[in-house]
Amino acid sequence: MKPFSRSRRSVCGVAAAVLLSVVPFASTANSASADTSLFDVTGFRTTNVVVSSNSCKYVPVTMQVTQSPQVALSNTITHVYKGSQEVDTAWLEPNVSKTWLWCPYLDGYGTFTFGPTDVDVALEPDYSEYTATDYTRATVKVKARGVTSVKATRSGRYVTVLATSSFYNFNASGYSRLRGVRVSVQYRLPGTTTWKTVTTKYSNTSGQVSARVYSPHARYWRAVLGESGQAFGAVSASAAR
Repeated sequence: MKPFSRSRRSVCGVAAAVLLSVVPFASTANSASADTSLFDVTGFRTTNVVVSSNSCKYVPVTMQVTQSPQVALSNTITHVYKGSQEVDTAWLEPNVSKTWLWCPYLDGYGTFTFGPTDVDVALEPDYSEYTATDYTRATVKVKARGVTSVKATRSGRYVTVLATSSFYNFNASGYSRLRGVRVSVQYRLPGTTTWKTVTTKYSNTSGQVSARVYSPHARYWRAVLGESGQAFGAVSASAAR
């Protein structure tokens, strides 16, 4: 059973959606399984979404299409996947900014794919029907806001840097420590703008990475959190030691 679409259905052309059920389509429909000059999905323009609350989010998406002047009506169904699993369908209007509704408990964090798209058009002058499957695809990321912070302490000629990373966990309705993600400890010298990496490690079960560095002179320290499957990356504020 296919997922029920959380997007609003739209029928594009010179008439309203109800006309698709009454237009006298030709008895034999043309069909194809590739891009066509009659109605060609050339891409999807979208924007990644950063999550920091438990509410569903509207993911902006525009289906970019070139179509023949012969097209009087068009109806499309775009399949939405997470990995190999179809999670929803979206009804998108050609070249018009629309949204797809992502919900945390239904979809979870990750990368989502728009496409392929089932295309059904009515052609002038006799409203003959043409159907096709367009395999153009595009991805969008919907992930938690990641955050990281550093604490630097000096002991003689050595500085110990402790980086702590977290992500917005909708299951906990708040931030939880981010385990097993890549974190780089960096420094820059006073009066410079270039950051240099001292070490890159994976955070422990407490979401922390620690590094002890020989540093006889004062430096600025920061942590750079790498992007993971459930959270976007982040850069901490700097600490001077």
